[in-house]
Amino acid sequence: MNDLNICQEFSEHVTCTHKSGYADVTKLYHKHNNYEIYLLLNGEVNFYLEEYGYHMEKGSILFIRPDVFHRLEYLNPVDYERVNIHIKSWYFKTLNTAHTNLADVLSNHGNGSYVSFLLPQQQIDKILEKSCELERSLHWEQFGDDILSECLLKEILLILNKLPRNHQFLQKPKICVPRLVSDIIAYISENLTEDLSVNALAAIFHRNGQYLSRRFREFMGVPLQQYILHKRVDLARKYLEDGVTLSQVCMDSGFHDYANFSKLFTKYVGMAPKQYQMQAMAR
Repeated sequence: MNDLNICQEFSEHVTCTHKSGYADVTKLYHKHNNYEIYLLLNGEVNFYLEEYGYHMEKGSILFIRPDVFHRLEYLNPVDYERVNIHIKSWYFKTLNTAHTNLADVLSNHGNGSYVSFLLPQQQIDKILEKSCELERSLHWEQFGDDILSECLLKEILLILNKLPRNHQFLQKPKICVPRLVSDIIAYISENLTEDLSVNALAAIFHRNGQYLSRRFREFMGVPLQQYILHKRVDLARKYLEDGVTLSQVCMDSGFHDYANFSKLFTKYVGMAPKQYQMQAMAR
């Protein structure tokens, strides 16, 4: 494999962008199979993650685990400027060592899925400097850029993991999701393998099923049942990556019918469960 192909492959599992403006920014809930670092440099937004939300201003930084539904709400017309770093989940694992797990900050100081900090100017400048150099080095135009890219990425992740030592930097989520939607999301997360049909949820929340579905879609931007399918497929992927048998994955992720599970998994992931597991286990 030549250097150009290696560079293209690397750019597929690590990206770093420093952008201004609102062009090409989705306002709908979405997710991706990447760890994400989001640093807000200018502007003011609400950043929603599942059933919680953060009010973010200059210097707010989020570290997000893969497959967490999230979206942005813009609060003023000031130029929107941010840094985004995306790291494919399988590649992220290769950055860890026997002594250092670079995702520890998520479990130890976040809720397991994401953590947020509000940084002083000194820390903002430090991460911005390293992220801009990372963005440049990812093009592999100079000697040693391949090594430099990984070093810079690890250094940024180490900074994030060391921030909680100064607890004043930690941000707590501001609950800004409608209570009904928040309660539905929390119930789905805790009961993903149970009956989550519209009728079942209507009975649990003592509301009309159509009303529940409408309120959920109005805020989340995706249909309620589609959201549930995404969550179940994500759970199935984790089981497949752990080597669980296909039939057991089907049951443990809430599908129960293998033919339906295989069809939906292929639709959302782009490959059959068996093929996905073989690729995951080969890494």
